[in-house]
This record gives sequence, structure tokens and C-alpha cells, in this order.
Amino acid sequence: MATLKNECATVQDIVTAQFKRLKKVRILEAGCGSNSAFTFQKNAYIVGIDISERQLQLNTSLDEKHQGDLQHYSFPPNSFDIIICWNVLEHLQHPESVLLIFQSGSPSRYNDSCLAQPV
Repeated sequence: MATLKNECATVQDIVTAQFKRLKKVRILEAGCGSNSAFTFQKNAYIVGIDISERQLQLNTSLDEKHQGDLQHYSFPPNSFDIIICWNVLEHLQHPESVLLIFQSGSPSRYNDSCLAQPV
């Protein structure tokens, strides 16, 4: 069974691989909280969304901040190269609604990678 540290390392590897193939990487940290569990290269543009205004204020790693509920918030199609939803889904009443938004076949289509910690 993978440990949380191993899971973070796996996600970090996936994120790092995206940086190698793109000049500019747009990342959505869904449920970003006050800080990130991941390290991003300089060519990252990081967008964070959290339900807590206070958590967003504390997060200094974001280029753009959005306060809102993931279950009722959407971004324009193809807005992000990577979506990270880490330690968030278990706090939502309807996590499946968030995953549907992130899936490539949804009306709000996102590119490439959606990374969510297993619940």
C-alpha cells in the first residue's frame, strides 16, 4: 500500500513531466487551501480555488485566486494543463460532481491531467 509520501512523489513526477513538454503550464489547484503539497517550476501559472477566503489569503504560491465551491464552480473549457485535487474530495458532499467537471468529455473540458487523491 502506497504511503502519502509516495503518492505525493508520484503526483510530483507527473507534474514535472508536463513541464518538460510545455513552455507554460497552467495548473488548477482545486481546493488549494493555504499552501501546496507540490513544487512547481517557474513556467507554471498556478490558479487556486478554495471555499475559504482565509485559506486563499494565506496561500502565497498562487498567481490567481478564486473563492468558491468546487461543486458549483466552473472555468472555461481548456483552461488548464493540469488539475490537482489533493485531500479535497473526501470533504465534499458530492465529489462525483467535481470529477465529472474535470473529465475530458464534460462541457467544461480540461486538458491532459487531472490528479485526485484516492478516497
